Amino acid sequence: GTTLSAEAFAALPETTILIEHIDGQVIYPHWSRITMSPTPRPIHQLGVGELHLILRDIIPNGNVLLAPMELLLSTQTVQPDLFWIAEESACVRDERGYHGPPELAVEVLSPSTSRHDKTVKFLLYEKSGVREYWIVDPDHQQMEVWQLTDGEYELFGIFRTDDTFNSPALGSQTIDLNTVFARR
Repeated sequence: GTTLSAEAFAALPETTILIEHIDGQVIYPHWSRITMSPTPRPIHQLGVGELHLILRDIIPNGNVLLAPMELLLSTQTVQPDLFWIAEESACVRDERGYHGPPELAVEVLSPSTSRHDKTVKFLLYEKSGVREYWIVDPDHQQMEVWQLTDGEYELFGIFRTDDTFNSPALGSQTIDLNTVFARR
């Protein structure tokens, strides 16, 4: 909860600790009152890994990036688990990270970040113009897909293990959730 300007945050040294800068506050999403939380659980990392492989195979162009990678949206700095930037994206790279809304942001929920991902990041991605937002819940083996319509997210669907869906942001490419949740 430390207050810093966007410039001061950008000047911080590199770290392996996940920190974000939202509404002028430095946020530690994995902070515990006793100590920093451990690394993400295996179920989280397996989900991120599977999604990365799937997206790399089907993206029409551009790049799929993994955390830790800074994404600056207005004056807020976050680190989505995954995000896709198309070739002609409004999201551009500089020496520190990426600036502007990517076409797709993906958050894989952890017990310590679930509320943050579903509220603070949801509103930030919506306000910033991220075209599609996936909230992946590995514990319940489901994914919420939110699509930006007229500046607001609308629920495209909630999909479970044996479901498939066609992602509008990815040119209607088919996502098979059985593959996402196959490795536990």
